[in-house]
Amino acid sequence: MKTSMTLTTVFAALLALSSFSFAEGDCQGKRADKHMDRLTEKLELSDEQASAVSTIFENQRSAMQTLKDETQQQLSDILTEEQLEKFNNMRHRRGPHKRSS
Repeated sequence: MKTSMTLTTVFAALLALSSFSFAEGDCQGKRADKHMDRLTEKLELSDEQASAVSTIFENQRSAMQTLKDETQQQLSDILTEEQLEKFNNMRHRRGPHKRSS
């Protein structure tokens, strides 16, 4: 019971602390490592916990990339090439974390 409660608490804290998504490329690894170091320190994670948490985030990144790819495919199925190009330009100009006005 205590282990379940601890894992639930750790998971909730991780969700709260992981509010940003990782960038792609080389920067992703550095940011992910820094993020895990911070989580490990702040939550006082054991090596086993840190490894498990890292795996969870890796799976999350993979699932998010798959969803992004599927969404792009669905959009390309219904939008014209011109509309898709405009959409992609709008998205890239806006940036990954900015909301449209």
